[in-house]
Amino acid sequence: MKRTIAEQDVSILKRLFIPETSKVDVFDPKRNFELHNLAILMRSKSEESRSLILSGNLEISMLEQNYDRVIQLDGSKGVKLDRKKEFRFIQVGGNVRWVYPKGKLKTVFDFYHASTRRAKMIRFGLKTLAALRLDFIISRKITVHSNCSKVLQKSPKGIPFTDFSIFMGTPGVERTVLVSLLNNNKSTAFLKVGLNSLSQYNVGSEGLVLFRLNRLPLEHIVVPEVKSTYQRGVLVLSKLFASDKQVVNSFQKEHVQGFLELTKLSRTHQRFTDSTFGEEILDNCSVIQNSSESDSHLGKLLLESIKGIPHNQGFSASLAHGDFTPWNMFISSNKLYVYDWELSIRNAPVLFDLFHFHFQTGIFIRNWSFNEIFAQIKFTIESHHELQEEIQIYSIDIQDQLELYLLYVASRKLALKIASREDKLINAKEAAVWSDAMRYVLPERENNRISFMHEFERFLSGVEHAFLKFNADSLASLPASSDLDIAIDKSSLDSAIAFCKNQFNVKRHRIVRKSFMTTVELFFNDGRYLSIDLIHDFRRKWLQFMNIKELLYFSFKNNQGTTVPSLEYDMEYTFLFYTLNGAGVPEKYLTLFKKASREDRVRVLRYFQNKYSLPYLSFDTMLNSSNVWRAVFELYFIRESSIAPLSAIKSRFNYLIDTIKEKIGKRGFILTVSGVDGVGKSTVIELVKEQLQSKYRKEVVLMRHRPKVLPILSTFKYGSVEKAESRSTHQDPSKVSKKSTLASYLRFSYYYFDYVFGQFYVHLRYVWGGKIVLYDRYYFDLINHPQRTNLVVNRKFAKWLYGPILKPSMNIFLNASPDEIVKRKQELTTRQISKLSDKYLSLFRDLSRDYSSSRYVVHRNDNLTNTVTNILRDIQQIA
Repeated sequence: MKRTIAEQDVSILKRLFIPETSKVDVFDPKRNFELHNLAILMRSKSEESRSLILSGNLEISMLEQNYDRVIQLDGSKGVKLDRKKEFRFIQVGGNVRWVYPKGKLKTVFDFYHASTRRAKMIRFGLKTLAALRLDFIISRKITVHSNCSKVLQKSPKGIPFTDFSIFMGTPGVERTVLVSLLNNNKSTAFLKVGLNSLSQYNVGSEGLVLFRLNRLPLEHIVVPEVKSTYQRGVLVLSKLFASDKQVVNSFQKEHVQGFLELTKLSRTHQRFTDSTFGEEILDNCSVIQNSSESDSHLGKLLLESIKGIPHNQGFSASLAHGDFTPWNMFISSNKLYVYDWELSIRNAPVLFDLFHFHFQTGIFIRNWSFNEIFAQIKFTIESHHELQEEIQIYSIDIQDQLELYLLYVASRKLALKIASREDKLINAKEAAVWSDAMRYVLPERENNRISFMHEFERFLSGVEHAFLKFNADSLASLPASSDLDIAIDKSSLDSAIAFCKNQFNVKRHRIVRKSFMTTVELFFNDGRYLSIDLIHDFRRKWLQFMNIKELLYFSFKNNQGTTVPSLEYDMEYTFLFYTLNGAGVPEKYLTLFKKASREDRVRVLRYFQNKYSLPYLSFDTMLNSSNVWRAVFELYFIRESSIAPLSAIKSRFNYLIDTIKEKIGKRGFILTVSGVDGVGKSTVIELVKEQLQSKYRKEVVLMRHRPKVLPILSTFKYGSVEKAESRSTHQDPSKVSKKSTLASYLRFSYYYFDYVFGQFYVHLRYVWGGKIVLYDRYYFDLINHPQRTNLVVNRKFAKWLYGPILKPSMNIFLNASPDEIVKRKQELTTRQISKLSDKYLSLFRDLSRDYSSSRYVVHRNDNLTNTVTNILRDIQQIA
């Protein structure tokens, strides 16, 4: 079945082959043309001649019209003008892609960039057809008949050519046509033609940029030479040629050199509102604001992001190619050859082209997510010290530059989509990447946890599920310390887990699978945390206590759109959950259930009476009788537990495995906080402790100095552990009494063995029990400041002995300026504080190198809020 020719393609053929002053007729007996607006074809400044666009053969009656030029599609006879030129054309995706002289298919390779495996296979196929002269299989004939010798109407002056091939351009509002001018079947130059005001402006901009670059002493980058700009929106460029050219999809040394050369030759500093770059973003966002796209997810993120950009914000800027992608360049002789500069930007963020290369290859070649693209960007920067130097010397903020890049590219895409009314301009995959990227640069303005829950609820809308024990007006109002319990059909479990793991704002995840449920722990980019229990079967130990399919069947959407179980099933699950675990039902759930309507109360009461043979009780009495629920349910389970022996063995085995997984999955960790006296350890530790308990719902065990498996010796002197610890905590380290070397080493040995054996005990009792151990000071004090505990010990010896001690997961050293510490606590001089701080910094550097299994982190405690926030973000790596 032959494809019709789109109206815009017919219009382009008219512009290339028919004079602007000619009146145009269309005769389409074969119905080959998709024409909706014939005025586009027939418009002319004057009617000096007549032309015809024809499908098939010309009828005898039409010969009397005396046409000067005829474009004949698929015809072979009936036209008798002085000259005839036959072309072939290939359609791709419903649009004419290439037009080439008969028998010269290979000339289209001047336009074809094979950057992917699929593209290379297509190129190989085209070359094979060309060699075998079988191109007629994939192409159609188009003949230009004329009474004059000028076939190409846009012919440039002074540029000799004997033939030409045409690339019809990518459909859209910025469509341009590229003509390869051929001399003896070899391309010598390119003619670029803008088709409308926007694409003509782009072509003009390309000419100006190339004029400028042609006059610069470029060493690492090669660009086309401008040969002529003889018409508005028409540009004649030299062809970039190299016999050994390489097309690569990764950022190589040549890309770095070319990118940096362009940056250094045009570097400047811009303010957002004073730059054309910023103005275009604001204009695009204005277009989005006044369109239906303002309600799209990407549109909302763009409009939200632009609100947070200070209009006087400055940024490092330079000339950007604007479409710095593998299909617009190649490498040869250690140089980067770059063409198609029509989207160039004079004052773009300096990292614009670097970002664009990775985003375009990631989206269109590798099919990557935003996380994968951004990881590759960081890898590229880390792999090239020249890029690192550029970023460091000019204090370039990668996150700010990324936000500006995303604002420009995504807003421009949406604005063009609105202008062209082409939904296909941004496909779903591309929109998802832009949205994920936009959300990444908004961590402080958007709560990652809430954003995730909204996206997760949207995902669950296509899955059978129900939120259990849901006691909030909406997901957004759910307390930060609350987990999610979700009943879900087992067939949807894997897709739900994959969704959670692959979200852009999830920095780290932990998955614990059990026979009846899976726990997904998510650690977000902004430091927040969420634990989700995906329950696909209701079991207590080895006994099933509810039917999940029945609960899901009777679920519904509440007034806020959240899917929850019918009240009787939600109450049943809640009472079973708490009473079978030996706990009372929290008051918040009892209060929630008491809000039930009269009809719901009657239905729920009847449900429990029928299922559990309860004596007649009122609804309120049933709620307040939680102390009898356990006995009632246990009787029910005894009655219902008569299952087959093999099934009983399997259930008990699963319960054993689940118990082991739970112990492993809920392991805690050890965190130490060190620092000189007066740096603010006690306050920081207390705030971190509160946050850990509320965020991770784990018990925090606070320890001072050492594990204390061995008793504190000073308790014998001061009468109690509390008094001994208080004295140790508040004593002035500069006033401790001096002991003999022998006594010091004896006491040091006592403390040392407490650490060696105590750390094993701490791990077994607390860490394996799922608790967090928080040390206020640690063994590092014995290395750096033994005088504080009345010891005289060689520092190198104490440091060497650290090896056998079981290492904490994370060690934090709090630092501050000596003057600030002295103001807080006048126990040490500024000189002593500086010396101690240097010792800690040196020790942490050495230990970080020697013991990679443990993290050693330094935080400057100038701002308490920032310090606690940064510590919690570090803890997220080990939690």
